[in-house]
Amino acid sequence: MSPASIRKLIETLAAILDDAIEDELIDRNPARGKRMRVHAAKPDRTFLEMDELAVLLDTAAAQDRQLREPAPTSELGTTSAVVAYLLDAGYTPAQVASRLGLAKSTINYHVQRLRANVGRGYVGRRITVEILARAGVQVSELCDMRVGHFAAARPRRRALSHP
Repeated sequence: MSPASIRKLIETLAAILDDAIEDELIDRNPARGKRMRVHAAKPDRTFLEMDELAVLLDTAAAQDRQLREPAPTSELGTTSAVVAYLLDAGYTPAQVASRLGLAKSTINYHVQRLRANVGRGYVGRRITVEILARAGVQVSELCDMRVGHFAAARPRRRALSHP
C-alpha cells in the first residue's frame, strides 16, 4: 500500500477508536501517537531544460497546425460555398444551419465535404504549454482562468488632467 493509503486507513481506525473512547470502552486511542505516523520520502523533482522546453513548444505548435487542407473552391456548389463563407466568418455549424434554414445534418455534410476542421480537435496546445512552463501555474489554475482575469484584457484608462 502507498503511504497515503496507509495514512487514510490509520485515520479511519483512529476515528473509530475515538468513538470507543467516547463510549468509555477504552481509555486511550492507540491509533493516535507518534509511532503511528507514516512518513514518505518526497520524490525527486525534475525540471525541463530550456532546449527540452523549446522542443515541447515546437511539437505542441506542430500539433495545433495539423488541420486538413480545404477542398478546392472550384469543386464547391452554391450551398457549400455559402457554408464555407459563414464558417470562415466565425459562425458555428449550428449557427450556419439556423441562418440558412437547413438541417444541422446538411451543414455537417457540407463541413465534411469542405474538409473543414470546425470543432474538431483542440487548438491551443502551444499556448497551454507556454503558460504552464513559464508562468508557474498549476493545471487546475490554468483551467479556471478566463480572459477577463488577465490585465491585458482590460486596458488601463488614464485620467485626463485639466490645467
